[in-house]
Amino acid sequence: MTNRQPIPAVFSWRGRVGRLRFWATVTHQASWLGWIFAAVAAHDAGLLSLDAAGWVARVGVLALFPAWWMTIYAGIRRWHDIGLSGWWSPALWTPAGPLVLLVMGLTPGTREANRFGPRPA
Repeated sequence: MTNRQPIPAVFSWRGRVGRLRFWATVTHQASWLGWIFAAVAAHDAGLLSLDAAGWVARVGVLALFPAWWMTIYAGIRRWHDIGLSGWWSPALWTPAGPLVLLVMGLTPGTREANRFGPRPA
């Protein structure tokens, strides 16, 4: 029996995360943004009242903060899986951000354990 947690701590920057879990986290955050933008667009088109659109936007923004932090931590752990320092994460906020995101999400991790921990399951 192993001492590994079945679900890694999503609010931790320690360890590694594989490509699939990284993309799942990024997609999760993008879905929250989609709901917020959809509520605003529906209000602007007259399909939602101001009360309904405001409620959806407020709940979405509140849920966006933990999703944003989860994505930051997943990005750091993704760099760890590749074998690089998590300090490469701010490269996402440069003009080359989309390219950096593709590099993070498509580059395979190291096959063996590295200085950041064992290979993710």
